This record gives sequence, C-alpha cells and structure tokens, in this order.
Amino acid sequence: SYSYSLDMDMDMSMGIDMMTGGPTEEGGMDMDMEFSIYTTVSIDEAKGEEIVMANQVDSVRMGMTMPGMPAVAFNSNRVKQGDMMDMMMMESFKTILEAPIMNTMDIYGNVKEFTFPEGFSEGTGGLGGGSNPFEGMQSMYGIYPDHKVSVGETWKIETEMINNGVTLDLHNVYTLISVEKGIAKIKFTGKMVMPETDFSEIVKEEIEAEQLNEEELAELKMEMAGIITGSLSVDLKTGMPISSKNSIE
Repeated sequence: SYSYSLDMDMDMSMGIDMMTGGPTEEGGMDMDMEFSIYTTVSIDEAKGEEIVMANQVDSVRMGMTMPGMPAVAFNSNRVKQGDMMDMMMMESFKTILEAPIMNTMDIYGNVKEFTFPEGFSEGTGGLGGGSNPFEGMQSMYGIYPDHKVSVGETWKIETEMINNGVTLDLHNVYTLISVEKGIAKIKFTGKMVMPETDFSEIVKEEIEAEQLNEEELAELKMEMAGIITGSLSVDLKTGMPISSKNSIE
C-alpha cells in the first residue's frame, strides 16, 4: 500500500441565458473552490495489463466561495460539532471515509472502472445535485504514453468522460520534467470542453418533482470550456501516481 494525495484549485465563471416560456433570462455566477483528498491505496489484484486498487480515503478538505452563498471551509479531521455546514459535509463524505473506493486502471494510467461504496451517490446529493461528484476521476491519474520518453519530451492524450448523460472532452499535453530518486515528475496543460448539452431531459425528474410545466422550462442548454494545468508525481518502481495537483479555470 502507499499514500496518495490530490489537490485541486478550480476557478469558474459562468454566464447563463435561460429560455423559458417568456423572455430569455440572463444571469451569471463566479465560484472558487479548493479541494484536497488524501488516501491510502492498496493493490487488490494485478493481472495482465490491469490493476485493481482499493482507495481508502483518510481525509477530505474543501473550501468554496460563491456570491450569495455561505463560504465553505471543511476539514474532515476537524469537524466543528454543532456547525450545520460541517455536519452536512461530514454526512456527505461519511460513506467514503468508512469504506474504500475500488478502481481498475491499466498500465498506461487509464481509469477503467470505479466502484463506490453503496449509498455514496445518494449521500452526496447536497454536493452534486444527486449525482456523484467523483465520477470521471481520470483527472486523479496521469495518462502515460505508449512509448518510452526522455526528460523534456511531450505526448498528447485525448480523453472523453461521460457522466449522467453529460460528455466532457479533455485534450492534454504531458511533459516529463524530471526523474530523481525514483520519482518521475510530469506536468500537464490542456483544455476541457463540454459541447452544448440539452439538460431538459436530464433535469426532467426534478422539474416534475417541483410541479413545473414543460412550458416553464422549454429549453435548458449548457456548454463549457476551460483550461487545466497541473503536475503529477509517479513512483517509477511501481508505476503508481503518488500525488497530483490540478488547477482548472
């Protein structure tokens, strides 16, 4: 087993045009979020070119600011008893703090499958609108080249992630920047794109639950584009990533 850490900083600015039965409604939102997760990873099985791992989450830290909303500053190791936000966040992450997340990865760093503890998706409804915010965790891992590279060389990887009917395309360029004391350091930069997506069907159940007419939300579409930069440290002896730092704008 070994320790793994992921640190992510995300700055998001969104413009919103919502077409309803009446005039188009315009709005916007800015959000700044920092997220860190610390895990102990155990190799459960290794066969052929696939490796099955158990990821036990040791602690989670999350900070978020958004206009008009209370600021979030959560640390699972320092939960303030009686603080409603801390208690709600702890309840959301409780399942993965108690049971491991299982994942299968190939020798090139491609994440093939994630299996979350039972009840985790439902338990994170307050964070992800009922969806699982950890789906598509390819961002936790590097995608290794299919050929040998030397320090200074680059390679390109394109990845498509699909979650709850939403497609996210990642176009990344990786560079091997150093190899020291058995640790390879890789930096990456790229763009992430969500093509225009019709959310009308995706949120249909929520609309019906609130007893809204289809005419009241005739069209709800969203598209997104962003820049991602970061670095990754890989243990050369095992080929396993031991830390990752991402910044998304």
